[in-house]
Parts: sequence; structure tokens; C-alpha cells
Amino acid sequence: MILKISRCISACVPALALILLFSTVVLAQGGAAVRGVIMGRASAEEPLKPVEGATIEVYRIDVDQDKPVTTKTDKKGQYYQPLQALPNAEYAVAVSAPGFSPLVSIRFKVGGEQPVEQSFDMVPGDGSKPTPEQVRAVAKQFSVGATADDIKKAREEAAKELKEREKKNEEIRKANAKSSEMKKFYDEGVALNGKKDYENAIKQFKEAANIASEMSDNAKNQSVIYANLALALYNFGAIRFNNKQKDEAKGLFVESAQYAEKAIGVDPNSAEFHKIYGDSCDILCRNLGAPEYADKAIKAYTTSAGFETDNTKKGSMLAKIGNIYFSLGDVDKSMEAFDKVLAIDANNLEALNGKALVLSATGEKPKMEEAVKLYQRVIEKAPAGSKTKQEAEENMQYLAETLKIEVKKDPKKKK
Repeated sequence: MILKISRCISACVPALALILLFSTVVLAQGGAAVRGVIMGRASAEEPLKPVEGATIEVYRIDVDQDKPVTTKTDKKGQYYQPLQALPNAEYAVAVSAPGFSPLVSIRFKVGGEQPVEQSFDMVPGDGSKPTPEQVRAVAKQFSVGATADDIKKAREEAAKELKEREKKNEEIRKANAKSSEMKKFYDEGVALNGKKDYENAIKQFKEAANIASEMSDNAKNQSVIYANLALALYNFGAIRFNNKQKDEAKGLFVESAQYAEKAIGVDPNSAEFHKIYGDSCDILCRNLGAPEYADKAIKAYTTSAGFETDNTKKGSMLAKIGNIYFSLGDVDKSMEAFDKVLAIDANNLEALNGKALVLSATGEKPKMEEAVKLYQRVIEKAPAGSKTKQEAEENMQYLAETLKIEVKKDPKKKK
């Protein structure tokens, strides 16, 4: 089983984080127009460079105008846009470019023989363009006659916001790089697991887990990686156990339980994670001489069954509890567990088999005769050639031949 990992690319800063920037009005020759230089940097460590091809949109904001006059910056990041020097006309410049956050100036007027200069420094972003409504809202925060102190204060605040946003963007870029690396290791682990190359799958899952542990906002993916690592360790442990390498198998099952416990620590409400933990503890207590894991397995299966909505899966976990109690010699609790399963599903083969085994162990003839009936039901319902059917047939034969328990045929069945 492979649990799915969700995409782990962090969400970027809000796409349209308009930055209110202020440039000093500088007079230069050229008529009624606006001009400027657009600079930008890809990261905090890089120097400012001219932004070529930035879109310059000049809006009239004293009237309802949705279509701005538009121009582009040249190789030096420069632009120049003639405007009408109307008495009451107020303008604002919106700047956008691929890979940068959009900018909007305060409103301004043009007139005389010299243009107004609006120059800006851009920071990394999503490359979006502001809408006319956003341009108008940002530009009108200050009037044309704003004082020098007002503009200075606003410029300082805007610069601070830019710096913080740039820092945040850098953090997001680093987090995204880690997320991509984590997902790469995880996907490789899934692929190897599908080929039953559990040993190498474990290595890849551990690499992914190490990265995930460094990402505090990545809890969901942490739990999925831990759970898949626990499953790979369990499967590899099963191979070692079947090859009679019990010491190595035990170490793998212990480690599987540890990672399953980590997954539960992140997501304590997952029925699947509790089951994975229970399965490793179950093997350790019943097959590898570690009885201290019995209570852990029972608790894990009980919790998992409580969260599980599928009755078949719920019954399977309760039946495992019955098997654990039987291995500990507590036949009463074992019988109680099997009866709980059969109350949910009267034809649960694991519970029928388990209850028959408990009845057989009593040594009491009436109960052993009841056990034979249960084994007969299992044999009738279990798939041909299945391990469950085989065990039931062997146990029933033992009761019939060794203990001389009569196997009665159902008179209702046709001969």
C-alpha cells in the first residue's frame, strides 16, 4: 500500500500585492510627459539591473478611464510617454513585468516644458498587472499636493514593505526548492516500493523524511512520508523474517513501529497510521519474542478500529486483538474480541477461525465440537487454496483424528 503525498509547493505571496512607491518629481527637458527608469533584482543578493520590456501603463484617474496609454521600457529600463497637459488632469503610472510584483505611483499632474519623472525599483513577484480599480485606489492615497514629509514617510514605509516582501519571497523560493527535493525523493521511494525494492525505497523515503522534518509547515506530507517509510520497513522486515534472518527482521520491525509512531504524532486521527503501527508491534510480540509490544499493538488496533468506518477493516483489526490475547494465554479476552467481530460480521473468517482455535484450546469436548462447526463454516466460505481454508482443514482434521472429536455433517446439505 502506498499513501498519496499531496503537492508540497508552498503558496506564493498573494499574487497582487500592490506596492505604493513614490518618486521625487524631477524636471527635465521634453514637454508634457512622464518618463523614468525601471530597475529590478531577482533576489536580495543580486544587484539592481535595468528591467527591459516592462509594461508602463499611464492612467487618468480624475475621470473614469479603463484604457491607459501604454509603452515599454528599453534595454536601459527607460521609458518616455507624452501626455496631455489638461488643467485638471491627474495621472498615475502602473508598472508590471514578468517575474516582478506590480507597482503603482501616487497621482501627479503634467505641464510646462518638462516631463515628470517616475522611476522605480521592482522586486520579484508573479508578473501580474494591476486592474484600473486597483491603480485608482492606490494612486489616490495621497493628493497631488502631499507634503515632502508625507511622501518621505510613505516612501520609507513602502521601502520597508518591499524589503519584507522580498525576504518573504526568498524564504518561499527556498521552501519550494526543499519541497521539490523532498517530493523527488518521495516519488523515487514510491517507484522502488512498487518494484518491491524495499531496501532502496527505504533509503529514498528517509531522505524525504529528513527534509520534511526541517519544514515546520509541512505536517501533512511528513505524516504520509513517515507512514510509507514504516510500510517499506515492514515489508523489508517480512522478507528478512521469511528468510530466517530474525535478528535483522526484528530491527526492521522496531524501526517500522518508530516511524509509524511518528506518523501518528503528526496525524493522530488516521486509522491507517494506527494500523501500520499495530501491525509492526503485532509481529514483534507474537513472532519475535518481544511481549512488551503486545499492549502497544492492542492499543493501536483498538484506536484504529474506533476511527475505521469500513466494517470489514474494523473486524480485521479486532480479530488481530483476539489473536494477540490468545498468544498471551488470555482466552477470555481473546474470545471477547472474536465475539465483537462476529457481532459486526457473522461471516468474518478470521474471527471464526480464531474463535474455533480458542474453543479447541479449552480441552472441553462440547466446546471442541463447537470449534469443529466453526471450522466447517470457514472451509465452506474460504477461497479454494487459501491459507485460511488450509489451516481450518488441518485444525479440524487434528480434532477429528487426534482428539476423536466427531465431525458431523450438516443434514440440510445435499449429498
